[in-house]
Amino acid sequence: MDILPTKSFVRIHKSYIVAISKVEQIHKDYIVVNNTIIPIGEYYREDFLRQILNS
Repeated sequence: MDILPTKSFVRIHKSYIVAISKVEQIHKDYIVVNNTIIPIGEYYREDFLRQILNS
């Protein structure tokens, strides 16, 4: 995560970092990227939503 551009990538779960431009759908507990459901960790939800709304 340290070497990725922070405006283009966001951590959404302890196991997942995603490119903001690839997010297809946003739901309360998960996102969809390339027709794949990826959970949003409770700890990361607020930062994710703030970053996605500002991009």
